Amino acid sequence: MRVIRLLTLTLLLGATSWSFAEAQVPANSDVGAQAVDRAARSLGDALGIRVTDATPIVGSLTGLVTDAGSGRPLSAAQVFIEGTGLGGLTNASGRYLIINVPAGTHTLRVELIGYTAASQEVTVADDQATSADFGLNEEVIDFDEIVVTGTAGQARRREVGNAIEQINIAEVAEPVNDVGALLQARVAGARIQFSSGNSGSGVDIRLRGNVSTALSNQPIIYIDGMRAKSEPTSSQNGAEDPYSPLSDINPDDIDRIEVIKGPAATTLYGTEAAAGVIQIFTKQGGQGAPQWTAEVQQGVAYFRPFGTAEVPHMFLHPVFQNGHRQRYSMQVRGGTGDIGYFASAAWNDNVGAVETDGEQKLNVRANTTFRPHEDVLIQFNNTLTRTDLQQAQMGNSVTSIMMTAIRGPRSYMPGFSNTGRDYETLRLLLEEDYRNQITRAVSGLTVNYTPGADFTHRLTLGYDYSQDDHYNDQQHCWLCPIGRYGDFSDYIQGGEQRRGMSQNTVVSFDYIGTWGFDLAENIRSTLSFGAQGVENEIENSEYVVRHYPGPGEFTLQTGATRQYVDHNRLRVITGGFFMQDQIGISDKYFLTVGARVDGNSAFGEQVGF
Repeated sequence: MRVIRLLTLTLLLGATSWSFAEAQVPANSDVGAQAVDRAARSLGDALGIRVTDATPIVGSLTGLVTDAGSGRPLSAAQVFIEGTGLGGLTNASGRYLIINVPAGTHTLRVELIGYTAASQEVTVADDQATSADFGLNEEVIDFDEIVVTGTAGQARRREVGNAIEQINIAEVAEPVNDVGALLQARVAGARIQFSSGNSGSGVDIRLRGNVSTALSNQPIIYIDGMRAKSEPTSSQNGAEDPYSPLSDINPDDIDRIEVIKGPAATTLYGTEAAAGVIQIFTKQGGQGAPQWTAEVQQGVAYFRPFGTAEVPHMFLHPVFQNGHRQRYSMQVRGGTGDIGYFASAAWNDNVGAVETDGEQKLNVRANTTFRPHEDVLIQFNNTLTRTDLQQAQMGNSVTSIMMTAIRGPRSYMPGFSNTGRDYETLRLLLEEDYRNQITRAVSGLTVNYTPGADFTHRLTLGYDYSQDDHYNDQQHCWLCPIGRYGDFSDYIQGGEQRRGMSQNTVVSFDYIGTWGFDLAENIRSTLSFGAQGVENEIENSEYVVRHYPGPGEFTLQTGATRQYVDHNRLRVITGGFFMQDQIGISDKYFLTVGARVDGNSAFGEQVGF
């Protein structure tokens, strides 16, 4: 199946430029406050008491961050004062504002993914705004680039011995509708394979091949530092086309993706990370006026010719169509003072190249950042996704359109020859109904505490809940008339209906502390310690009703045979703690040593500790 986008339209709504220093308001501009101040000073003079201003001696920092080569304003750049915990992000115009800065001389630093960090000394005067502009240089290979995945906290790429791939969404030119497609051809050594061309088709990911014969070979997924659902959801029907949890993430919400391949990150993430880690960082709040972005995508889906030149679609053209794919999204980003926000909504409505293939999806996200104290930064991230998925039978399924066309008279459809004259028989395949309704809610809370420039703490709490209601209605018995493969006379005679529900809940916490200190001149040690815990609970239930009197609406009451075939519940708890020390020599050579202890509820009461 091939998809071509006919139109992509992006609208930027909001202020194109913003200056935070245009209106200077004196601290004592309020008339009432000035009157009280004069009265207090007069009373003090009369009593021989010296009255002083108790207002803290603070100022503010403002400026512009641009690309040094093109002069283009850079948004979402992190601007902060070293050793204080004060900072913020640039807005869409590249402007930043840091308030309540203590008067004196400070080191102001700017960091942005894909650019070399820059610093400069600034002097802040009492009750004044100090301006400091930056021009950042872009580098193809940046060893000062900041990474998080595979490290205990933030670290420069030069300090990390693991192979980490980073995808900056701002550098991706073409529109992307799926996170799996975003990873394709952008991560070296990764195999990204979609299971079919159906709408909502799942993706199979292998980072440097298979690593285990017993455990999952899918990399684990982190979203904004919290553990998320990683395993695909099987439809449990004839299509066997799993739905990937990555499909629940709106690509427009992503700021960057970091991928660590192989077992290099097991010290920080545990034995489950042996197949690799994919960490997704969504956009966070900024500063300044709200910046709105709206996007519209339109496209078409169709089957390319296959078969022979005389019969380009092997007589299947009556069931094919030109599907319409459309997507609408809007997001807003801004903030004021110590609060920043990012919110978005997206709607996908895709119709595939077969009329029984379609997907409708709604994504809503709200991220908030809050700094209650100069040493504390709180991030609260929430997203809700609802997907209605209908899939056509493909692959080697008994009722697959492709398999039926290829096998012809030896297919499981009685009397089908695939000569172009049995169109009505072929259309019976489209009466098979396979649907999934998937609801997923993800919430994460991260608290960053920085009591000093060399001492940091990060605590992340996560909750990921998903529910998949799947439906499978087969109105015809394809196997019953066929005797050459055995006697199937009692198999789904008169049709079959399946209903099932799968619930998956992931609750997690993750704590990491980092302390940096100098062992000697040009020798620095960064000691990290932490603990993680993950509870994964899965509950599945399914029932089957068979032997319906004839085609029509299937209900639980009209089936002659009712069979409850499956109900199971699995609860797995995994926990561990680690310690790691990184020694840097002359900021050129780095040695990392770490140890980790893991436990799992499958090990019994002692959970492996």
